[in-house]
Amino acid sequence: MSHQIVNHLVQTCFFVVALTCQPSAFAQRTTTTNSSQNQEQTSEKSPVFGDICLGDPHKVVTEKLRKSSLLELSVNEVYLGRFGLNGSYRTKKTIGGLKCLLYFDWDASSCLKELTMQTQPQSGSEYDGSLKKNWQELIALMTTLNGKPLQGADFPQSSQLQNDMSLNTHLWRLNDGGTAMLGTSKSAEGYMVSVRFVTETIQPVILKK
Repeated sequence: MSHQIVNHLVQTCFFVVALTCQPSAFAQRTTTTNSSQNQEQTSEKSPVFGDICLGDPHKVVTEKLRKSSLLELSVNEVYLGRFGLNGSYRTKKTIGGLKCLLYFDWDASSCLKELTMQTQPQSGSEYDGSLKKNWQELIALMTTLNGKPLQGADFPQSSQLQNDMSLNTHLWRLNDGGTAMLGTSKSAEGYMVSVRFVTETIQPVILKK
């Protein structure tokens, strides 16, 4: 399959919940270089968003964000250096009617250890509306890309959430052994839906019947 076809399928999978593409299209293989080694070494990783992979160096992630056709800046490019990457890029298209911002966390070697795709905070009146629709579409999308979740729960009631609290309803194992978690959260600004891609292998919570 050509690189152009793979990229087209990746974009279709991520934003259209007709979900007609194959999961393997999103799991394209990319090559990253570990510059900390004296001898140049490469390792293949599965991307978690577009062509961004967990383990990518900060500089590589920055360049991939800049070139991505899936994303747009949410701030003026002049201020990007001041604000940094967190919250500065968002999806061009909506998912369930909402665009999502990207947030990043780095390990001691400045390599990506966590990527979070999160809606902007919404009022409580939107919790059972646009936020629930976003949550539903993300579940369908993530299931197509990663298979049946290891854990799945109902949409939490807004009353279950307190400020600075999150409730993960779904969990998937990633191809490289990491974990993807989907759920809702609340901050002082409002309610959100997020998908977190992390390098850790997190085990599902077994609920007693």
